[in-house]
Amino acid sequence: MDIRLRPTDAAEDDVSFLRVVSNAVSSGTLSCVDLPDDQLQSLRTLQFEAQRSSYASCHPGGIDHIVVVDGVQVGRLYTDCSTAEITLIDIALLPEFQGRGIGTALLQRLLVDADSQGRPVVLQVFDGSPAERLYGRLGFVRSGSHGLHHEMVRSPSVARSGVVQVTDARVGAA
Repeated sequence: MDIRLRPTDAAEDDVSFLRVVSNAVSSGTLSCVDLPDDQLQSLRTLQFEAQRSSYASCHPGGIDHIVVVDGVQVGRLYTDCSTAEITLIDIALLPEFQGRGIGTALLQRLLVDADSQGRPVVLQVFDGSPAERLYGRLGFVRSGSHGLHHEMVRSPSVARSGVVQVTDARVGAA
């Protein structure tokens, strides 16, 4: 599996794809909302635009990447490496690409980079999210709570086994 990251640009194609990813990921959380389709789509659009605005204002040094697997766009990885710590702002994969090890490989790549720089990685995760178990397996520990989110941190000194080898922009199993 060839996993690559491509920085997004202001092109409408990239924004449209990020909107598709956001809608697919949020469809589960909005499934309990009983609204007509047009109003639900308006809500998704507002949610997407609010998220983009929030990310840009809270993380002006953030870089948004489109995740490409074997030539197919499958998700996004948004990080901020402009401070002493690396912040994982968002990682999202289209549902049909979840559960294939792509997210784990992306996180492991990020952790290898952080280790090589001696920097911690921080993130926020929704309370009760299944992703929290993955983060725990990768050495993240809770460091605080913010409403519905938990902050988690992984120091560069955490020893891990089974890390993937990274060569250039390719990820391969160790």
